[in-house]
Amino acid sequence: MVPMYDDLSTILDQADGALASALKVAPPGRLDSAAATVRRLRNRIDYPQDLAIAALVGGTGSGKSSLFNALLDTDEAEVGGVRPTTSSPMLSIPAARRSEVSRYLSRFGPARRVTHENPPNLVLIDMPDTDSVEMSHRLTVDSLLPMVDAIVWVVDIEKYRDDALHSGFLRDMASESGRFLFVVNQVDRVAPEQAATIVADFELALQEDGFEQTRVFATSAHPAIGPPTGIEELRTELEETVDQSSVTKIAADLGSAVSEIIAAIGDSGIHFDDGWQSLRGEVASLAASGEIIAAGRQAASFLSTLAAQVSGKAREDCGVAAADVGRKVREIAKEAEATHPVDGAGERSGWFGAKGPSPGSVIDDRAEYIAGRLDEYVDEAVRPSLRARAEALSALAALAVSITSWRIERAR
Repeated sequence: MVPMYDDLSTILDQADGALASALKVAPPGRLDSAAATVRRLRNRIDYPQDLAIAALVGGTGSGKSSLFNALLDTDEAEVGGVRPTTSSPMLSIPAARRSEVSRYLSRFGPARRVTHENPPNLVLIDMPDTDSVEMSHRLTVDSLLPMVDAIVWVVDIEKYRDDALHSGFLRDMASESGRFLFVVNQVDRVAPEQAATIVADFELALQEDGFEQTRVFATSAHPAIGPPTGIEELRTELEETVDQSSVTKIAADLGSAVSEIIAAIGDSGIHFDDGWQSLRGEVASLAASGEIIAAGRQAASFLSTLAAQVSGKAREDCGVAAADVGRKVREIAKEAEATHPVDGAGERSGWFGAKGPSPGSVIDDRAEYIAGRLDEYVDEAVRPSLRARAEALSALAALAVSITSWRIERAR
């Protein structure tokens, strides 16, 4: 029986739970991308874990269509100098596995579909040119790349340092370096020692872009003289990374989703209770002593600082509370004065004419009352969203651990 990603469902269920927690505190729309990633990964269960989808990507004239033909020993991909040559994706599917992956590949929309015999576990896609004059081609590439397990980025010996390639594409994708293989094609046009220098310089450029892994191959897929070169090495690498490329891709996508969620709700640790318990006594003492403005400012400063450390619903609630807490302190201080009065002689009357507490004791009573009422206010105004945020961060931390454990287990 073909092995499937049955255990991936558990992780995706956990991701759904983390998303549900984060939705309570994230700004509207900020989690759409992460939610889409989780939904898309559920589609990954639709095809076997030992079958991977790789895309050949590159600019006009890089020779990726020639490379497509050479890797699959076919002539299906059109090769030529017309700009652009590849106008829509072409998918080549292992003939014996077509039914196993057809459901997933239907998501790629209109595309030419052909079959091949080897490699037996690899779907290879020839993508439209990334620098096409047709904007629709660029949009097609952008929309389809997230759906593949591995990316084979093809450059030629002249454009490998092109800023549009590095700043426009690669730097934004460096966090997913495990998905990439790089090919410097058409090396037959230069001397072997110059080809080696170009490969080394391209590796340096990729490292500058932030790629931790730089698997670069030198090929000549369609030389003017002689047979193709470097194809066997690249094909072997693709075959060896088929299973792990999908694992790497899934783990990277889940990791990106976690990062997006954390960015939406804020990642800084908040020790609210400790800070508030210390501050509320100071605020209450100031208010009880008649320093209402100073008390309100101190409470507002605390809540404003808190708002700057969080995001989403928690930031909104803390911001509203910071703007309102001065008024609330005045209101509570008046209540305290009314419920804990001091008579004109500086004393409060007790039962049967007994002398009441001293003014200092009354101030303490007022402070205790104010502190309790401020707790009630904070409980209603900010604690629910802060608690929900903490729960979401806890769920995300647990999810991150599960993703790492799943990846390590799959790599064995």
